[in-house]
Amino acid sequence: MTKLDEEKSDIEGLFQFCTQNSFGSVSKQELDIFLFGLFKKREFIKGDNSWEIACELKISKSKAQKYLYETELRENKANERSDKLKAVLDKIPTIEKDGTLSLVIDSLYMRDFVRNELRKENYFSDRSFASDVVKMPVEGYLFLLKKYNNDQYKKFNQEEFIKVLKDIPSNFLGKRVSEIFGESAGKMAEKGIGFVINKFIGVRKMG
Repeated sequence: MTKLDEEKSDIEGLFQFCTQNSFGSVSKQELDIFLFGLFKKREFIKGDNSWEIACELKISKSKAQKYLYETELRENKANERSDKLKAVLDKIPTIEKDGTLSLVIDSLYMRDFVRNELRKENYFSDRSFASDVVKMPVEGYLFLLKKYNNDQYKKFNQEEFIKVLKDIPSNFLGKRVSEIFGESAGKMAEKGIGFVINKFIGVRKMG
């Protein structure tokens, strides 16, 4: 499709949206959400997260999150949700003081999706943390990893992983795995979660 064809398709889509009932009957909120989705799709809005989008559009972060949520709610398909969750699970989780794990997820839509997936399997996430943090039991994290990022799941021994995390020395608690070993999160992510856990077990045994 040429650029001219894309522009024509966008205009036709906007016209159909505005005339779906009667012209002028679409609320400003619905029109804003439609235009936000269109501008994001065509990369006029370039921000990768809610804060960048908020700065770009000169709106609050909560408003940017709302636009992202409403757009994703209308447009996301099951395969797209799976791909996005796989990307989320590529990140290195934070080990909390109680031995649970937490992930920072900017997208409100994906946070709700993750919490719903956990709830269906009777794994309940903690909402007392910052709004963009999803805290979950280790077993819940492994369930998500196995279902949505099986390549990473296969890289470590599940029983040993749970055993180690439930017996973390107090001076290790609450730290990110990448901080413990003094390596950047990006570098550790490239090596994969399996490497992180294996190295963590090795440090534990040496201590």
